[in-house]
Amino acid sequence: MNSGFNVATDQNDNWRTPAWLFKALDTEFLFDVDGAADESNKLCPCFVRDIRNNDGFTNGARVFCNPPYSNIDPFVRRALAGSDLWVFILPARTRAAWFEALIHSPRTEVRWLRKRIAFDPPPGVEASSPRMDTFIAVVR
Repeated sequence: MNSGFNVATDQNDNWRTPAWLFKALDTEFLFDVDGAADESNKLCPCFVRDIRNNDGFTNGARVFCNPPYSNIDPFVRRALAGSDLWVFILPARTRAAWFEALIHSPRTEVRWLRKRIAFDPPPGVEASSPRMDTFIAVVR
């Protein structure tokens, strides 16, 4: 079994959303918060480093989230449990529990992408071709 996608490393958790994709989504949704970021990779002025922390989330927030792919579940659970708008960029892992929760929620709109997304690598990591399909999930 390949466990590489589920291990937290720079190879899978710190890749940044391409500017063109974030800009397109931000134009549509006008994000308030980057829900999975730190000072080095934030895409919104307000960002949350730790999903267990409530800082940055206000009632009715519009949250952009490209979560660490080794730990997607808490971000999806938080979005489904709240009243905020969340827009996710996620790998198409159709057998994952978080995927099932998203798909079966009446609050979720799924947008399938025709091509794989080439994310921007973190400093010191060589760029490579996308290894998996990606989709957009909008939780309203």
